[in-house]
Amino acid sequence: MENNKVNAKALEIKRESKSEEDCCKEIYKYLFGFYNMVFLLGGCLICGLGVWTITEKWCFLYLMEVKTYQVTAWLLVSTGVLSVLTAVLGYTAVGCESRCLLGTYTVLIVLVFMVESVIGLMSYVYQEQIGRDLSDKLVDTFIL
Repeated sequence: MENNKVNAKALEIKRESKSEEDCCKEIYKYLFGFYNMVFLLGGCLICGLGVWTITEKWCFLYLMEVKTYQVTAWLLVSTGVLSVLTAVLGYTAVGCESRCLLGTYTVLIVLVFMVESVIGLMSYVYQEQIGRDLSDKLVDTFIL
């Protein structure tokens, strides 16, 4: 009789521990989903900025002799697309609870942040030079 009470108590403790673990797991899933949604929206915003730059400001991009500005615009588009695909991969990884997909997601997140850092650095370094290059090229192009 005493042995049955001990086993029942151990089983009850195990159930409580399992329910706490499931609760934490669910909280982490929701937090990951929220972070992933922010990342997805950020990727859409970056991709939209790149597409807007290429479609609306194409004349300025092609007037400049330096191709750095064109490369930066295309990097924005490709990074945005990669961010969106990475967010979709993250949602799939959590839904399937796949460690391999989560590892791939982590590598892609690091890659996206590295490329976005390079884009931000290039934008900061060349922000004053854009006006000078554009005005010099316009003077050379339209004034003979």
